[in-house]
Amino acid sequence: MSTTSWLAIDGGQSQIRLRHSGGAQAQADGVQHRPGGNVPGMLASIRQGLARLGSPRVQVAALGMSGLFQEDQSLRELARGVAAASGATRVLLVGDDVTGHAGALRGAPGVVAAIGTGTAVIGLTPGGEFNVVDGRGYLLGDEGSGFQLGRRGLRAVLEHAEGLHPPTTLTEAAIARYGPVAQIAHRIYRSEAPVAAVAAFAADVISAAGAGEPTATALVRTSMTSLARSIAAAAAGFGTGPVPVVVVGGLMRSRQVLTPVLASALAQVLPDAHLQDPAGTALDGAAWLAGGDAGPYAAMVHAFGTSSRPTTTFPAVEPQGDLPSLPSPGRPV
Repeated sequence: MSTTSWLAIDGGQSQIRLRHSGGAQAQADGVQHRPGGNVPGMLASIRQGLARLGSPRVQVAALGMSGLFQEDQSLRELARGVAAASGATRVLLVGDDVTGHAGALRGAPGVVAAIGTGTAVIGLTPGGEFNVVDGRGYLLGDEGSGFQLGRRGLRAVLEHAEGLHPPTTLTEAAIARYGPVAQIAHRIYRSEAPVAAVAAFAADVISAAGAGEPTATALVRTSMTSLARSIAAAAAGFGTGPVPVVVVGGLMRSRQVLTPVLASALAQVLPDAHLQDPAGTALDGAAWLAGGDAGPYAAMVHAFGTSSRPTTTFPAVEPQGDLPSLPSPGRPV
């Protein structure tokens, strides 16, 4: 049994969650997407979470981050910052779609859709091939996400105020959350985190849909229909037979409203879909990668530093780069 100390991080736009190999867990502020990436924001949130954990020093850190960029320089900057903050000599970076799949299905074939502020869908075929769908961010994707649903709900409220949409009880919910309708757009645009501010309204839309409100019901149906299309695309290559499908993320706190609508939509585009509960969370997936092997996810991991971990069931991920000129612990990056 390995005695390697590790840190697992699940980084989303609403919050990040951290777990130490000793069992302690903490939360910190979410990371807002920025053009070109947001390494400073990621590191600030990680440092905040580490402080709440008691600033432990570890050997390995594994991060599943929303909006993870692919530019080598940014990845190295993030890896160096994590190493400086945690003492890790090995840093593993993946998107939160990968850790979500690892947590939900533990390397087994199937499709995992993560719907929170944004959306990411990833399928692993029986032949070991990955299909990644969406995860394109709020400007070009995020179908079925909290942002998309919240934006459509707010648009219905604002259009009603202008005589462009029928009356909806979502107006009362919007006023309760944001204030007078005439000020909603201004408050959203002036918010420090406008994407999260819009996504927050998704909870009100889902609640109204659960009560049978017509506009909200139609919006949820549209959202789940879009998500079903993405899931079907991620299931390409499965052939015949049941396709395990797991849906995770913050929006699934309202699964009693969303699941029946999604199941109906999936019946139209992926009849073989078998909706099931996740084996664990994205944080569990990050912990699995940190404390063991990457398994079928190896090719999707950006690994920096050296490895002293023993090889078990799956071959260990080979380092893809060094961590040159690591700052001393606590030094700003």
